[in-house]
Amino acid sequence: MSLNSYFIDKTVAIIGNANSLFLNKEKYGGLIDSFDTVCRFNLGAKIKQEEAQGSKTTIVFNNGLRSTFPDFKTIAVLASNVSFETRNVCAYTLPEKSNEEIRNHISCERPSCGMLAMYYISQLKTKGVALFGFDWKESKTFYHKENTKGPHNWNAERKYTTEVLLQKENWKLI
Repeated sequence: MSLNSYFIDKTVAIIGNANSLFLNKEKYGGLIDSFDTVCRFNLGAKIKQEEAQGSKTTIVFNNGLRSTFPDFKTIAVLASNVSFETRNVCAYTLPEKSNEEIRNHISCERPSCGMLAMYYISQLKTKGVALFGFDWKESKTFYHKENTKGPHNWNAERKYTTEVLLQKENWKLI
């Protein structure tokens, strides 16, 4: 099965790791689980609260560092060739051409795993994409104790997501 087949003509939920996902009065777990394909990132694949995050995981996009790789069985995608540490346990690797394109669009050498995945999925014909748990570091990553910003340009990622991806007919931020 090709990686594209998990997205083409499917409804897709992309679950970010923002702690704000847990702070909403409305819990989206049931809605998230209703999507054909549910994507998570790095340690965000470890479910903390099903009511907020849902329980379904179809694909985990990983940044390549063993320390962020979930220790359960699911389809793993290496989002970037930054590290070869987990290459043998990942079923797929995102195309480097796709990664280069988004780096150029947002003028950032190290896009986040989420940005790499969203850009890749945006190039495919889905039935619809919903983003949950994305606030571009307004809140901490739910599995970190502090709000670490890392090497990513969160403002550029927010801008590209809101001005390009969310302008697509079938994309929405929940």
